[in-house]
Amino acid sequence: SGGVAAVLRLAHAIVGACSRRVEALTAQCVSNSLWAIARLRLNGQEVEIFLALCLRELLGRRGRHLSVFTSQGLANTLWALAELHTCGVHPSSSSALGDIPTSSLSLDIATFSLPDRGGARCGGVHYTVQQACAVVAADAGDRLHEFMAQELSMLAWACAKVFGRSPASFQVIGSKSQRRGGAGAAANHRGGNARPEKVDSLLFGLAAEATQRLPEFSPQGISNIAWALATLDLLGPQHVCAPAREFLTEAMAAATPCLAMYAPQAVANLLWAAVRLDPPDDASTSPFATLQYFAAAAAKDATLRMLEFTWRDLAGVSVALAHRSLQVPEALTFATLLVGHAASRCAELTPQMMLNIAQSATRLGVPVAAMQAMVDGIAACIAARQLQFNEVDQRQWREVQSWCAPRVADSVFAPAWL
Repeated sequence: SGGVAAVLRLAHAIVGACSRRVEALTAQCVSNSLWAIARLRLNGQEVEIFLALCLRELLGRRGRHLSVFTSQGLANTLWALAELHTCGVHPSSSSALGDIPTSSLSLDIATFSLPDRGGARCGGVHYTVQQACAVVAADAGDRLHEFMAQELSMLAWACAKVFGRSPASFQVIGSKSQRRGGAGAAANHRGGNARPEKVDSLLFGLAAEATQRLPEFSPQGISNIAWALATLDLLGPQHVCAPAREFLTEAMAAATPCLAMYAPQAVANLLWAAVRLDPPDDASTSPFATLQYFAAAAAKDATLRMLEFTWRDLAGVSVALAHRSLQVPEALTFATLLVGHAASRCAELTPQMMLNIAQSATRLGVPVAAMQAMVDGIAACIAARQLQFNEVDQRQWREVQSWCAPRVADSVFAPAWL
């Protein structure tokens, strides 16, 4: 509408004005401006220039010290940087922005980079949101006790969004981890540099702080932290990842009796993280037993509230339950009812959702008779929508068909493989 367009024009004009006087903005103004830009999903040249100038304020030798930011200001700043990064808004690479030296940064922060992430190239230096996140993490890690529960969950979410599945610092710092038992093996298959050590230190410290203050957190905050720890692959061996493992174990125990208070997405995300706990040597140990109780409760909750869950969350729950051999009867009950629920609605599902649900049901041992209608529905969708499957899709579909074949000739519903 005309009113919305007018507001957006005004917002862009304000961003441009902020860029012209960014050095005069207080820390609170910088934080509020970035937060508003991210909330309004603004983009364009004005935003890219302002973002680059903010990076210079955060990272440059003549920039402001992060101690002038409040805990809320740091949390909002990091959240905004992550949100913009996720939306594909990158800092301007204009050479007119001036030089941003890296001599004041620690080596792991200054050299960290991820391919195709975008950044500000100033004076020949490629500056990224990842580096800004690492610097904020270093400051926040020294004063976690100042942050409110919601702000801690924002920090965790932002770090996971910015760094994704990049290898953890302890996984390639190398000899130290290897001497402690080879903790680096889990990510040796992934390329790229390790995350800055300060980022992982922040997450481990944040997990320990959150464990001590767990009653202060909302269900969404708990699930966000759990999701972030799992996304960043910080749930590995006990001798390396103890704070993160302890948080997740306590979070599962706290959530199990009250999952009805959790939003469906929070249930799905917490379960997705929980099944990624590195398995203990003894399956009877407390963390694994806690995981089994939680998985059973999550499966029961998703069964009772199935109509409240989105298809994406239902697919996520089914994949999580099939991820590990938890041997909980509630998982089979959930998967059996889910394939029946999805059978006549395959047209509403993306190919990935259909295949994830069907493959999970296969791995959980849903009887063929219960799966048949959904398998037939998938086959019909393949034909009607002329779906083209990639290699991963093909493997999933073959696994499903090996358990429950469509009740028609293969040639009728054969997909056009990529």
